[in-house]
Amino acid sequence: MSFDVLTVTVNPAVDKFVTARGCRTGKDNDVRLLMTTAGGKGINVARVLGRLGVRTLATGIVGGSAGGFIKTALDDERIFHDFFDISAETRTNVTVLDDRAGRVTRLLEAGPHLTGSQQKSFFKKFKKLIRRRRYAVFSGRNANGAPDRFYARLIRLTRTTACKVCLDTSRGALAEGLKARPYLIKPNRREAEVLLKKNLSRPASWKGALERLHSRGARIVIVSLGAEGAIAGNGQEYLHARPARAGRCHAVGAGDALMAGFVFAMIKKKKFAEALRTAVAAGTVHARCRHPRDFSFKKVAACAGRVKLVSL
Repeated sequence: MSFDVLTVTVNPAVDKFVTARGCRTGKDNDVRLLMTTAGGKGINVARVLGRLGVRTLATGIVGGSAGGFIKTALDDERIFHDFFDISAETRTNVTVLDDRAGRVTRLLEAGPHLTGSQQKSFFKKFKKLIRRRRYAVFSGRNANGAPDRFYARLIRLTRTTACKVCLDTSRGALAEGLKARPYLIKPNRREAEVLLKKNLSRPASWKGALERLHSRGARIVIVSLGAEGAIAGNGQEYLHARPARAGRCHAVGAGDALMAGFVFAMIKKKKFAEALRTAVAAGTVHARCRHPRDFSFKKVAACAGRVKLVSL
């Protein structure tokens, strides 16, 4: 089978979601297991793209019994994958959804240490997997032990192809990745503030921030703003896309759904403004879902009509 999109998750995780009614620090808390699933931002993107009908292949680095669980879970979800295997154990993350306070608390492991030789071996595998793809999505934190330029090196390996690269990471990996001139970057507000060393709480600062990020190497910049939607620019248009009020929801994975929604819309040859509208709708729908199986194209299409676009 041919695939339009390759998602890359170099530090995936087994994601365990539990609910609690009033989570108290320093106390025993009774929780109820909601679900255990294959996680990591690139895997989340692949899952949403699959629900939208896009032919997607997930790759990355997995190891141990947790890595085996991820591959089995993706098989069960009918998500195609081709991972690089190591012996060290893939990390496990725990997300606590506090139903009473409406808060989300995440416990995140660092992940297995990736040696220099393993990094080189993954580069070789990636060069084979990237052939004939239309989009490559690099999402999530850098591999433990890999240098900040790790994503940048992977991006540069796509130069001999027609593939468009989308990058969603943070801190040094984002700064170095920008130097490789990806097609698109999608930081959240906090990640953009760290990169620019500038507060983005005021709407008056948004267009300038997008212009600065655009000038540093990305053709398209999207900054996700949580419940406020997203701001985006492509060098010609600078827009704020704001969703209808979502009600009670959780943000875990919503940014990944936003990324998937934008890639989906671009594959469907939507114009920039409509692609942004679709992206924010996908993020909003995902935030309302308690389980990935609840996400659907029908819900995204209905939500997109209620996303408001304002020029910056």
